[in-house]
Amino acid sequence: MAAPAPRPIRIPRVGPPPDAPPETRSVRPRSFVRNGAGLSRARRLALVYVLALAAMYLAFAVLARAGTSTGASGTEGDLALFGVVAVVLAVGGAVYSLASAPRGIAQEPGAIVVYGPFGGRRRFPEGPALSVRVTRRFPAGPFSAAPTEGVEIASGRLRRTYVLEQGLLEERLPVPAAR
Repeated sequence: MAAPAPRPIRIPRVGPPPDAPPETRSVRPRSFVRNGAGLSRARRLALVYVLALAAMYLAFAVLARAGTSTGASGTEGDLALFGVVAVVLAVGGAVYSLASAPRGIAQEPGAIVVYGPFGGRRRFPEGPALSVRVTRRFPAGPFSAAPTEGVEIASGRLRRTYVLEQGLLEERLPVPAAR
């Protein structure tokens, strides 16, 4: 007896058909702008923080070992507890540093959408309550190849500060008054 012929399987596709114009096939909004310099700065700062914490932990561990050999009261449990605290601080500091640098910004009709580094999105609706201001400027240097800015975006009760590539929200900044 022969095996039955395989049946074709139809896989449903989500989104516009493949023959649609390219602008309708995009998953992200057309106005999405990647925050390369801001992400680079946040990653490098997180790395420096974790490395500095690891160096301090290593120095304290060496000191604790040296104190134990001279008869001082130092236990393995204390060193393990200190290690756990160091790991918690390292992870918390890295997450805190990375959370301030979104993957990108999209300007949609009626809102600014910030795409977070961990996959979330935050919408800031347009209107009189929308406020965008630069709180700090960082020049290009060892942490980022391009200049970055600390930008505060507020809409109503929602207020967040992000590290963005310079000029990413230039058209949203208030025009300075002429002197």
